[in-house]
Amino acid sequence: MGYDDNFTCKYVFFTFTDQGQGDMEIDLGEAMERIPNMSIELIQAKVISVNTYDGLNVKMLGQAINYFGSDHIGSALGLLNISQGGTENNYQLEFGESPVLTIGTTRRIQVKLTDSYGTDISTTGGNLIFKLRYPKQPDQITATYAMEIQRQL
Repeated sequence: MGYDDNFTCKYVFFTFTDQGQGDMEIDLGEAMERIPNMSIELIQAKVISVNTYDGLNVKMLGQAINYFGSDHIGSALGLLNISQGGTENNYQLEFGESPVLTIGTTRRIQVKLTDSYGTDISTTGGNLIFKLRYPKQPDQITATYAMEIQRQL
């Protein structure tokens, strides 16, 4: 039994158009398990900007447990580069280049897009795919809590 066998995975697709200054609220859906925290990873991203930048930052507003940034503004989910073969205003995440962050269980996150210097940007749209991982709960513990709840009702 490997390390990943102890986790339940969920994928969240988010699409956006005309985000103005790049601020977004993303609904992650219902948590699949009742757990105190989860990991979040940006696994794919494509953003089309109004202007040309040397790169884009995707930041989650709020602090991850296993993250520190010298700018003290949220947690970096990924860095986007100009897509190969695309126009200079198309940016995408290179495969395997984003951190896995641990956050408290939440239904929504706030995400902000900035240029490489932290300045707000304007976008015309894009797509983000997140991978969420929740620790599995042993069936025995879940069954025990279910019986306890029934007794309290």
